[in-house]
Amino acid sequence: MLLCFDASAHPANVFQLPRSCHTFKCRSGNKEQTIYIVGTAHVSAASCDDVRAVIRAVKPEVVMLELCQERTQLLTVQKQDALTLPQAFAAWRTGASTPFQAAYCYLLGQIGDALEVMPGEEFRVALQEASKVDAKVLLGDRRLHITLARVWAALTAWEKTRLVWMFVHSGLTISQIKQELEDDIESLKETDAMTAAIKEMGIEFPALLAPLIYERDLFMVKQLRSLPPKWTRVVAVVGAGHLPGMRQHWDDDIDLEDICKVPENTPSRIKWGRLAATALLTGSCLYYGTVARRR
Repeated sequence: MLLCFDASAHPANVFQLPRSCHTFKCRSGNKEQTIYIVGTAHVSAASCDDVRAVIRAVKPEVVMLELCQERTQLLTVQKQDALTLPQAFAAWRTGASTPFQAAYCYLLGQIGDALEVMPGEEFRVALQEASKVDAKVLLGDRRLHITLARVWAALTAWEKTRLVWMFVHSGLTISQIKQELEDDIESLKETDAMTAAIKEMGIEFPALLAPLIYERDLFMVKQLRSLPPKWTRVVAVVGAGHLPGMRQHWDDDIDLEDICKVPENTPSRIKWGRLAATALLTGSCLYYGTVARRR
């Protein structure tokens, strides 16, 4: 029988955990598994430092990332790879990049210029540190196309129209709020900015929250609890905004089949639009979150 519980209040560690790290235990027979979940801000150098410190101290056998196969491009995007708008246009015209790849790198570059790290830097740090301790790296998030399909199905026709317009508008104007992003950088470091921004969007689009946040909390809990007990030390790197939900549902029965169903009549365009949607969602959420805090 597998027993799991939150051990954050009584971590049996010989090193000082950063505040962003929470400890969970799983027991199967006489074997005990310790899972260290590091909650990150996605746009914070301090989060990268926390990830680095925990992996070096724990020396885990496995590192799980809040990524799926369709988002692994975040593991290779570096700040020097970010394109200016003329470079992005030239890359598209010469065939060096698809329009979506060029737009993705351009939007990430705009955000990276305003903040001190590129979004997803903590995942790249985790990958580097995992290789140093010979840890296996697992992708623990639900597939992006499933999340996008469930988001699309959850919205009404009017909400879809409004959301698409917001994506387009923020994609065109994100560079104009660079100063606002710089002004907010300290507060962004203290929270999971991406998740906080999605929750802000959830005030106007309540149907977004379940597929974008709550269902993924459940998915990642299930993935962690399903790891073979032979791996006794596990580090997971997730957005801090997922931690409350993961803690709340740590002992729940979770039906993966139910939260991974792709709704019928999903537009086929969602498949070739994944990269563009990821870029626009990143830019739009940060844009919306900044504007909302100005109100």
